[in-house]
Amino acid sequence: SGFVPLVYGRAEVGLPLTGFSVFFEGSLLAIDDSKVQDYQAGIAWALLDNLAIDLDIKAGYRQMTLELDDIDDLYTDIDASGPFAGVQIHF
Repeated sequence: SGFVPLVYGRAEVGLPLTGFSVFFEGSLLAIDDSKVQDYQAGIAWALLDNLAIDLDIKAGYRQMTLELDDIDDLYTDIDASGPFAGVQIHF
């Protein structure tokens, strides 16, 4: 056991006067030959933005990977990836 680094990053850049933005979010945890990785990238559109509620529509691509190599006799290699679309509400 010891120090185990977890890398995380997030960025979003608005496209002026359009209501659109592009975004990236990702994380990676790697220990020896095992890793957990999750990232997504895409575009968002601010459909509604006022004092009471913010409503965004998002679409993009996401990849999640889980590779375990002899963690308490557990081995796995799972990869789930593909396009996504969703609605995000802040209130």
